[in-house]
Amino acid sequence: MSNHNTYPKYKDSQIGWLGGIPEHWEVKKSKYLFDITKRISGELGHNILSITQKGIKIKDTESGGGQLSMNYSKYQIVDKGDFGMNHMDLLTGYVDISKYEGVISPDYRVFKLKDKESDARYMLYLFQKGYWDKLFFPLGQGSSELGRWRLPADEFNLFQLPVPPKKEQIEISNFLDKKTSEIELLISDKEKTIKLLKEKAYKLSINGFQEPKEVSEWEDNFPKDWKTLKAKWIFNEIKIKNKPQEELLAVTQNRGVLPKSMCSENFVSPDEKGLLSQKLVLNESFVISLRSFQGGIEFSYYQGIVSPAYTVFVIKEEFDNEKLRIFYKYFLKSKPFIELLNTIISGIRDGQNISFTDFSTLNIPLPDAKTQEAVFELDKVIKEQEIKAKKEITLLKEYQQSLISEAVTGKIDVREK
Repeated sequence: MSNHNTYPKYKDSQIGWLGGIPEHWEVKKSKYLFDITKRISGELGHNILSITQKGIKIKDTESGGGQLSMNYSKYQIVDKGDFGMNHMDLLTGYVDISKYEGVISPDYRVFKLKDKESDARYMLYLFQKGYWDKLFFPLGQGSSELGRWRLPADEFNLFQLPVPPKKEQIEISNFLDKKTSEIELLISDKEKTIKLLKEKAYKLSINGFQEPKEVSEWEDNFPKDWKTLKAKWIFNEIKIKNKPQEELLAVTQNRGVLPKSMCSENFVSPDEKGLLSQKLVLNESFVISLRSFQGGIEFSYYQGIVSPAYTVFVIKEEFDNEKLRIFYKYFLKSKPFIELLNTIISGIRDGQNISFTDFSTLNIPLPDAKTQEAVFELDKVIKEQEIKAKKEITLLKEYQQSLISEAVTGKIDVREK
């Protein structure tokens, strides 16, 4: 796949997934390279950290986002430079080096690099390859169906890794840092193009063809020839239940409503009794989730069932048409509308409850045909760009992972000449 040279001589590593390695490389067990630590904090006041698919992040404990613990004093300490690994989930978990001081769930594995002849960045690339290629999976224990396929400490300690000389590890890390930065910049550019198109659709859904302006009243955002009505006169709530045969849907801020089978996250699925209480979501209906105060109201392209805590609604028959549905798809996720939505939130329960009754009191515009048409046509362009970008980003990520894999296992020689 790459244009790089191979090493002059190889030897058999005697490890199935690794194959041949450069003749001068070693193979070492993790226990000789790392020390597992578990230091319970015993106090509050630390940064709360979480391991995500994008690395170790500081958790937002103020907005109610994510899963929150009641007692962070039982969390374990993480120092800057420590490795953090979600060893409880070998399917969708991840590993990273922490850039922060803080505490993290005691269910995670924290470990320090103790081998002075090893480079932390090189080791991180190796461990990340372990997740991408599911190298740890055959060593796991638990229930993979429930998303609890964990790597025991003994297996972690005995896991064998290819170890080049430290100077070479640093050269490999420098090469990969540069290449991954270039690839991630390309990915960012493709995502930015779509983001700009969506911003244009959001603007059209609020301001029509006029320029945005500072307003004192919510309705002043809209062109003067648009009508406004209370939401209850435009939309109907639907509360259809007892549909256990329907597909389970997840409601996300970034990807909208989609089948749980398409999600990498391990969502909790309801039992047989719980399935009966799930609410039906119709194709091209709208869903208010407990996160709508952050990311707006979601538009669904799927039929299925969601948590009864969510609110589902559709456009009334007398107003309903395809173009108006697409208009509201963007309007209900626009920044001005989200700000308005925050004026009616009530209560906290891992998020904010927004009832249809509260939503129904809001003044919602009925745009002219020209604006509906413009948003509808722009939505077509956005969908085309999303399909194209998704394919290109997938290829870029596959290339990135392949390059990392080849470099850290010695299949290509990226040493500085």
